[in-house]
Parts: sequence; structure tokens; C-alpha cells
Amino acid sequence: MLKYILFSIILIHGLIHLIGFSAGMGYAQPAAFTGKPIIPLVKSATQLLAIIWLVTTLLFIAGGIMFIANKHNWWIVTVIALIISQALIILYWHDAKAGTIANIIILIPVIISYANHNFYNRATIESKRILQQVHADKAILTIDKLAGLPACVQNWIIKSGAVDKEITQSVYLAQKGFMSIKPGSKYMPAVAEQYFNITNPSFVWTVKVDMMQGVQMTGRDKLENGHGNMLIKLYSLITFANGTGDAIDQGTMLRYLGEICWFPSAAVQPYISWEEINKNSARATMKLGKQTVSAVFTFDDD
Repeated sequence: MLKYILFSIILIHGLIHLIGFSAGMGYAQPAAFTGKPIIPLVKSATQLLAIIWLVTTLLFIAGGIMFIANKHNWWIVTVIALIISQALIILYWHDAKAGTIANIIILIPVIISYANHNFYNRATIESKRILQQVHADKAILTIDKLAGLPACVQNWIIKSGAVDKEITQSVYLAQKGFMSIKPGSKYMPAVAEQYFNITNPSFVWTVKVDMMQGVQMTGRDKLENGHGNMLIKLYSLITFANGTGDAIDQGTMLRYLGEICWFPSAAVQPYISWEEINKNSARATMKLGKQTVSAVFTFDDD
């Protein structure tokens, strides 16, 4: 609903600029619009400004259509329209000053979209950086490479279909579901993307959470070169958390270890060692640099 309201504001505000076009060209105009700028202008300049009023209308319409169509770069077209619009409003202040309010209203989502652009652009750069470190290894996961692993882990890898296939080097995940910030709190719609480098264990995960109507949270979790970072922002603009340090490093390593269910061949990577607990569970220990974490994996009989 909020999205369509904003679309309507952009569209109507853009169409109102046609009044300036009509007045500048000498066509019919509302009686309340004098068409007189704050500084005297020759007729040719007035007609040129009329064309600029028209161009501004077209820019707002284009920006609005791109916005409603979910084009991520809609804000670029719209910010150009806002700059020109406000310049015209200042020039025709007596007639058009009320338009400043509409420009301010439209500017708010433009700033948020720009912040989103920067947030995801940063995550894209980080994702490309970790993927550039992937080794171009076409090694096959043969059954003999499972020797020495606990029986339950071997059974899991075999039944996953990973044997006799190339050992996974990188992974891309697209996720859609619901997230809860803490136990007992409501679940909120979320979409996420994640990139993994398996040979040099690292990942970049980004998420967008709709906390309520018109309120959005973005997050980025990262493990790179043995170090983690959790960044959470409101509207990609206001930082709620930017965690680093040993505890975050360990947390992101544990996350990586837990998510090898997506790519079972990672279980044979040299940075993971296994210890059998019983026929249905085994402890995995992951070591990166000076950090070491462990997790217990549990399997059923199948």
C-alpha cells in the first residue's frame, strides 16, 4: 500500500510540473499561477524553462514507473528530477514553493534506495573478492577419500550423491522464508543470498527483512580470511550492529561448519577434522589460523 501511495505522489507531483510548461509556452494556466520568476527573464529564456518543466515531468514519470516496476536504479532518474524540480521551484518561488514539500517526501525513499544500492554494492564487491580466491581444482571425490571418517559421516556423504562428483569449490544460495530476531518474537518475511568459497573457507550472506509495513532491515554476515563481521542496518542506512572480534570470528566459523549440509564434499577438506562419538553422531572441528571451533553432527540410521 505504501509503495502505491509513493508512486501516486511521484506521478502527481510530476504532472503538476506541466503547469509551468503551459505557463511558459503561453498556454492556459490556473489563475493562481502567475508564471513570473523571481528574476526577470526574456521570452526565449521563459520558453526554454517551459521545456525544462516538461522534461522534469517526464523524468518524474519515468522514475515513478521504474519505482513501481522494482527497478533498483529508479532513484538515479528521480534524484535528477528532484534537483531540476527544486531549482525551478526556487526560481518560481511565489507560485511553486509548496512543491518543496513533495520533493522532500520523495527524497526520503530516494535516500533509502541510494543507501540500499551502496549496501548491496559493497556486499557484491566482497562476494566477488572471496570467489576470486576459489581454486580451479577439478578433483573428484572418490570413495577412498572418505577413509578415516566416522561411519555415519561416510554414509551421509555417500547418500548425498557427492561421491564420484567434482569436489565443490564454490556455492551460491538464494533463500526465501521467515526470520525471528529472538526466541518468542514474531517471524518476519525475509529474502537472502549467500556465496561460499569452499577451498578457502569463507562466505558472504546478505538478507532483507520486512519488519513491518514500510520498515525494512538489511544485514550482511561474512567470514573472510578467518575473520567474521555481522552488519545490521535499518533501511541500509542506520547501523544497529557492526560486530567483529573473536566471538564473531567463532560464530561465523560455526555457521560455515553448520552449513556444509549444502555441500557435503566440504567434509573432506583439510581444515575440518572428525571424531566419532557413536554410530549416529560425530564431532567436527574446524581450524582457521588461530581459531578453532567444534560442532556435533547428528544423523539418523539412514
